[in-house]
Amino acid sequence: MFFHKVTNDDGTQMLIELYEDEIVTYCPKCNKEYQLEPEEIAGFLNSDADFSGTSIYCKGCYKPQLKAVK
Repeated sequence: MFFHKVTNDDGTQMLIELYEDEIVTYCPKCNKEYQLEPEEIAGFLNSDADFSGTSIYCKGCYKPQLKAVK
């Protein structure tokens, strides 16, 4: 089992059970919720990606974002 360890403002810690179907992110452009698949998470880990610095765009915002980068 995997957990997310959270430290509260008062210094106490909580362990929150982490299930693969509960890992979500939000599109940085439209804020739409996107559920991460285990394969995607494995891809991030294998590529040394930084979770806090990674943004995933929804399908509606993905293509316009690619054009803006080119």
